[in-house]
Amino acid sequence: MPSCEKCWRDAGGDADTYEQILRQRNATGNECTPEQQAGRDAEQCPFCLRYTIHIHSGFCMNKRCPG
Repeated sequence: MPSCEKCWRDAGGDADTYEQILRQRNATGNECTPEQQAGRDAEQCPFCLRYTIHIHSGFCMNKRCPG
């Protein structure tokens, strides 16, 4: 799965910090929304109609997307 753009931004582009942030958020149930994961300039998914198409990979970040 593509990286979470919000966590990457919060980590300041540092891979170790990014991994720590992901582990912490997953452990506490404070995960980012699919929109946050996709990035600020995400495109709308034609299947789930949410703005969850990842800005770099082109994949929908919505785990419940029917597409």
